[in-house]
Amino acid sequence: MKEISKTIIPALLALTVSAGASPGVGTRRIASVPVPVASASAQNVESAPVRVTSAPVPTRSTVRYAAPTGTDPEGLSPQTPGALRAMVDSLQPGDTLFLADGQYDQTKTLVINKRATADKWVTICAAEGAKPIFDFRQQPNGTNGVKVSGRYIHIKDITIRYAGKKGIWLENASYCLLERLDAYGCCDSGIQLRKGGYNVVINCDSHDNFDYQAGGGNADGFADKMGGAAFPGNTYLYCRAWNNSDDGWDSFQRQTEGKPTEYMFCAAYNNGPAEFDLTNHPRAIGIDRELPCMEGKDLRHFPNGGNPNGFKLGGQGKEEKATGNYTRHDTELKNCIAVGHRHKGFDQNNNAGIMEISHCLAIRNNINYGFANPYPCTLHIDSCISVEPLSGEHLATAPETTVTQEGNSWNESTPEGGNLRLRDGSAPTPEGNCQKDWSDIVEIMLSPRQPDGSLPEALLEIMNSL
Repeated sequence: MKEISKTIIPALLALTVSAGASPGVGTRRIASVPVPVASASAQNVESAPVRVTSAPVPTRSTVRYAAPTGTDPEGLSPQTPGALRAMVDSLQPGDTLFLADGQYDQTKTLVINKRATADKWVTICAAEGAKPIFDFRQQPNGTNGVKVSGRYIHIKDITIRYAGKKGIWLENASYCLLERLDAYGCCDSGIQLRKGGYNVVINCDSHDNFDYQAGGGNADGFADKMGGAAFPGNTYLYCRAWNNSDDGWDSFQRQTEGKPTEYMFCAAYNNGPAEFDLTNHPRAIGIDRELPCMEGKDLRHFPNGGNPNGFKLGGQGKEEKATGNYTRHDTELKNCIAVGHRHKGFDQNNNAGIMEISHCLAIRNNINYGFANPYPCTLHIDSCISVEPLSGEHLATAPETTVTQEGNSWNESTPEGGNLRLRDGSAPTPEGNCQKDWSDIVEIMLSPRQPDGSLPEALLEIMNSL
């Protein structure tokens, strides 16, 4: 195993990533990930690649408490909690806000705008044993749920659901941490980041988001896109995206400088399904039932026009080709999985940047690895596995693509299936000898997380086998 280590930033978390070895690849630094110390949940060190070590914990200034029915203006104890918005507004650098159990009904955007520092983070998280839910089902369509701006903000252990637009949106935010969030049922992307960099998203799930009011083409699981200018990349660790109406991850118009966007040990399944069942969706049968898009529709078979891709890696658009003003989004993907997409598992889109993909797995997408759009990109792909692409294409490239590849399951010099082994000990072949063995892959991918927020153990075992 090769060790990819990160420089320890003073008073920040150190992450050490282990990935399967590939020929000729040694130790290299991939990025410095700023995370508040003693905060990010550690995966099981025997089955997981990211290990957490702690530095001294920064001194907190004030600890406050909020509850769904809280009214105390100070909220300085669990017995006297304050109202959510008042407590958020009162937070200063170094402060922590603990959220009591229950549903926090919201009718407008919850704004979190704080400029904290590396040694004094602003933290908003669940109280011990609590499961706070930010519920936006009564919010007007087209209105975002949570909007975050600023620096060094840590948001942890919260469910965000049924927003009228994006679930949680980081805009002009850098050095922030989103940890163990569950975003679903929103009318745009569950989690979106724009105009910022060096953010870390760890152990988050985003699923079943559908912008039915716009035909389904915007609601991604994770949208790290647009922005108009180049920003340092963000990092995604142990995240999952499934059943979103557009893509699992979408980086349309994203540009990077200094640091690539990193996706490590993340999974995408069945994004861009042909239709949704909205018969029990609280917004579709509630506040949004009179929208023009609902007229004449069968809620049980509501059509979706989104893009069915797992990891969409960027690109400006076809109109830029004539001018040569290409969008360059440098990316690194390691130990990621894409399963069951009607278009592509891993998708170049129109990206003209440098894309590095290693130790990834694609199963039964139409095209498992699709990099055939005519833009001058660079693709380095090694030690990846492709199983049963519905189109028959394991890797699609264009003449404009500069490709280096080795050790992949479709390369003649590679043992079939790479290092991955099925339950019977055999290796999967590109032609698909593993239909029975992988029949429960979706169940594995979507199993409940472990109590500490880690991915399901069986899924981690697969990722560590790549």
